[in-house]
Amino acid sequence: MSFTFKTQVNNTPRNDGADNNICYLDRHAVVAPAGQILVGFRLRRDGGKMWYEYTSATVTSSDPSMVVTVGPSTEASTAWQDGAELELCYLDRQNITLPVANTVLTGFKLERNGGQIRYKYWYAQLLVNGGKQQILIGDAKTTSTTFTDGANNKQPCFLDRHTITAGTNRVLTGFHAKRNGGNLAYDIYSAALTGVKNLPISFTITTSKKETARNDGADNNICYLDRHTVRAPAGQIIVGFKVRRDAGKIWYEYTVGTVTGPNASAVVTVGPSTETTTSWQVGAEEELAYLDRQLVKTPVDNTVLTGFRLERNGNLIRYRYWYAHLLVNGGSQIVIVGDSQTTSTAFSDGATRKEPCYLDRHDIAVGANRILSGFRAKRDGSNLAYNIYSAALIGVKDAGNIPVLQVRSPEKWMSVYKNLIQEKSFGEICVPGTHDAGMGPSSTKFPNFLSTFEFTTAAFQTQDFGVGGQLERGARWIELRPMLDESGKYTTYHVTGEMGGTGQSFDSIIAEVNAFMAKNPQEVVVLTLSNGQRMSGYQGFNNDDWNTFLTTYIHDGTRNKFNNALTQADLTACNASQYLVAGQPTTNYFSVPVKHFFGKVIVLVNEGSSPITDATKVDFANRGIFGTNSFSVVDTGYEDSSTMSKDEYFNRQLTKMEGKTEKRARTATPLVLNWTLTQSTKTAIISTLTRVDSIKDLSLDEHAYLVSHFQSKVQANNFTQYANVIPIDFCDTNVLNTVFWILENRFK
Repeated sequence: MSFTFKTQVNNTPRNDGADNNICYLDRHAVVAPAGQILVGFRLRRDGGKMWYEYTSATVTSSDPSMVVTVGPSTEASTAWQDGAELELCYLDRQNITLPVANTVLTGFKLERNGGQIRYKYWYAQLLVNGGKQQILIGDAKTTSTTFTDGANNKQPCFLDRHTITAGTNRVLTGFHAKRNGGNLAYDIYSAALTGVKNLPISFTITTSKKETARNDGADNNICYLDRHTVRAPAGQIIVGFKVRRDAGKIWYEYTVGTVTGPNASAVVTVGPSTETTTSWQVGAEEELAYLDRQLVKTPVDNTVLTGFRLERNGNLIRYRYWYAHLLVNGGSQIVIVGDSQTTSTAFSDGATRKEPCYLDRHDIAVGANRILSGFRAKRDGSNLAYNIYSAALIGVKDAGNIPVLQVRSPEKWMSVYKNLIQEKSFGEICVPGTHDAGMGPSSTKFPNFLSTFEFTTAAFQTQDFGVGGQLERGARWIELRPMLDESGKYTTYHVTGEMGGTGQSFDSIIAEVNAFMAKNPQEVVVLTLSNGQRMSGYQGFNNDDWNTFLTTYIHDGTRNKFNNALTQADLTACNASQYLVAGQPTTNYFSVPVKHFFGKVIVLVNEGSSPITDATKVDFANRGIFGTNSFSVVDTGYEDSSTMSKDEYFNRQLTKMEGKTEKRARTATPLVLNWTLTQSTKTAIISTLTRVDSIKDLSLDEHAYLVSHFQSKVQANNFTQYANVIPIDFCDTNVLNTVFWILENRFK
């Protein structure tokens, strides 16, 4: 292996001082440009002006796979010595030699402080393979410039007789002026690059304290902890916590950590957090000992805890918690987490007490530069303690099969995969979707339905985030049901039997879609609109309702809509068939390559039992609003989870996926596989009144089962076909990861 230097000449600005004193050199900083090193310099003068002409270099390896980078520069300085207004020979007291092996000079500057001077200088490592390896620097060799007069002079212009150069393909590691009587010369320290070595992997975790808000509950029950969410800020992780109390108030004091790598080129970031839960168990109003049924532990190798929260449901409790990978080099690598080590807090009384203030005796903490991967309360008679699960960070590895969502921003996933998917049709890729996307946290029950009863949203809330939040988390197929409410506004809705509610307004939805597309102009969003309904009398939309709604919110409100302006050459190139709909030639656009939709919002309307007239269809098709006959899909429908076991539900999904795809034109008709659950009327009534078996509980439970079995089952059975659109309730990161896994495996 050999190294080659590509050099360039640079100059500092011209300044006065050539005929003055040494201290005038403090106006000149000789610093190599970013990504380069210093390999030589010479003082230049023109009349009373002087400047440095200096040579910098970019280093390349004979092995093209080994990209050489310059690590971050470290600053050092020589000692202050007399010389600011004295003869040049006083420079011999300033000897620049790099204090760290295998480093190179990147810059220097003379400084003055009254009558004293010193050199400030910078040095760095040469790195390869993204900072995992370091270039070795051979033994320093000393060469010298020729002695010339000037040692007894004060004017720095006499220094222009000396060219300091490292030599061809050599690095500069220092220099030192020297005198011989009235003459001056420079020693030059240089070295060759001799090879590479692996850098030791070490990580540092810098910590700080945070607190949740102080709330009542110290002398009440466990369930009062549900008012506190312990969550690390963006870019940080949880490394410890402790319950605190002050009289009747209670709160969490928790420790967060920022992880830094072995060098600045190995930047460590925290990947997207995945959400999971423990199972519901009795304990909300019971003794603290019941906490021993809740094991919080990251379920995926090489992940760290990023947050947790206790939740209650009647007398049941569980932990919701979040975990993430630590990423390096923009997500191409992950940090390896070592084997888990279990330590414990000391047992102290409290196991038979109900008051959470007794938990303040336990400090859940990990050792220096270790991560927290979980915790669990345990009891011994009337005493309570905590097991603490921690681990060291021991290295890095390629991300490999880590799902795409974990290593790249889900907000821009289509941009990331542009080269992979742009020539494919929707029938060849896989897209995450959200079912009843408008039924997020703003959902409320219908105002005139059993108004004397208090209801939860458990039977009609289907998402944790608004449409904008779903798009940011990777969803691209957004299913919406419009409703005209009694105030004349258009909103979304969900209903089971007569129980239901309204959700996010279309004013808000369209604003969020427009904002997302403005921020992410290479993504594609599909809005599907179906089952339009009036709140008054619960009657379906008529043609005028559809016309008003589509004109106001879609035609006038939605920006960047896809229209049917593809050329005949475009259609011929992708073998897209044309056929007549309402007397108008129309294309099955799902046979068209995805590249034609980048930066566009595709609007599909399925009027269902609320028909739109042919004239209205033609009018809107010309304005970028299409019927489903223009974008044809095979939809598998929904499942009532109360009628089957998890195994039955899972196997039905696989049967639908493999069976349906065999019966369709693969590239022209995408398969919409609904990983969504429809409550029975009985389940909806119970969940509405009690929140037990809510849509969210059922969904996340089914999601966890599907995700844990899907990849292994598909691989074991050598499936060759996959779903193309997977709408889900509650935009679950685990399911989105599986969607991305499908996308990656489709193109292996």
